[in-house]
Amino acid sequence: MKRGNRLSLICMCALMVAYSLCEAVQKEVPRSARHKAINSGHSHAARPYGAGLSEAQSIRALESEISRKLGSTIRESDYPEEARRQGWTGTALVAVLVGSDGKIKETSIHRTSGFPILDQQALRMVDRVSIWWIPQRLLKREVKVAVPVGFYIRNARDRAED
Repeated sequence: MKRGNRLSLICMCALMVAYSLCEAVQKEVPRSARHKAINSGHSHAARPYGAGLSEAQSIRALESEISRKLGSTIRESDYPEEARRQGWTGTALVAVLVGSDGKIKETSIHRTSGFPILDQQALRMVDRVSIWWIPQRLLKREVKVAVPVGFYIRNARDRAED
């Protein structure tokens, strides 16, 4: 199997997760609220981005932000060679503690992928993510979120269908 195909699949999985998290946040905010926020003609200073999100929406938005950043930093070498040879796949759910300063303080496995080598790699991958934005509601406090990290290999049949 070509390395480029594997890397693109890993990237695609991460981006699909980030997209679905963003989509879930948008569905929770009623359309009228989004429309009202966009079309309000107030001349006073704009509110910080994400200031109108609820607690649950803010947590989902932070999860999505971390997933998006993770997806943009994925490298081909992130899939452990032994796991590739053995055909091991799975998704680890990583618990991420974001400190009051907005930086990742701690990571741990919330739900295993079923393979310790993939779980450890998922932790290393999330540890190298730098967060640039967190929702207004979550500023200046510690918050724990969960971020999925998937490892999947495309087989020959899947490639033939593309």
